[in-house]
Amino acid sequence: MKKNKKIIIAVTAVLLPLALGLFLILFDFSSDIERSLGKPRQAITEDTPEPDTSSYRQAKTQAEEWVKERSAKFTQTGIYIVSIRGKEVDGGLMCRNCYTFDVKFLDRTPGYGSSRTEEQLNTRVVTEHTMQIDVKNNTVTSAIIDRVYDEIADIFLER
Repeated sequence: MKKNKKIIIAVTAVLLPLALGLFLILFDFSSDIERSLGKPRQAITEDTPEPDTSSYRQAKTQAEEWVKERSAKFTQTGIYIVSIRGKEVDGGLMCRNCYTFDVKFLDRTPGYGSSRTEEQLNTRVVTEHTMQIDVKNNTVTSAIIDRVYDEIADIFLER
């Protein structure tokens, strides 16, 4: 019986670190870590070259569809998307097919998310917003408006 316990402990001691390492490789948390450390994101400008690959085009489509269909700000009071500019994120082996996009759109009302007051919802003022959308393997993982509001979590970011 003691021999079996030692074998189980030895196997667990070997498999647990391997499973943890595999988990960390498969799920990239680098952008979340960089964001929490306050690492600035390199700006996307008109001069930023857009990749011409099918995975980039799919990611761009995912970003646009997410804004049009799932963004509370855009679906409730958005007018239209002005532009979408993106670039591939260099994540090495940890993140292939990772892209970040700046989606500029016009909106009818001030404020963000569920925190908007009745007064803000009734105020009509056209405002341009920029939403940073991160797409990893065709899944939107982050949607930040004007660097102040997290659309997915429905919270203001700490400054």
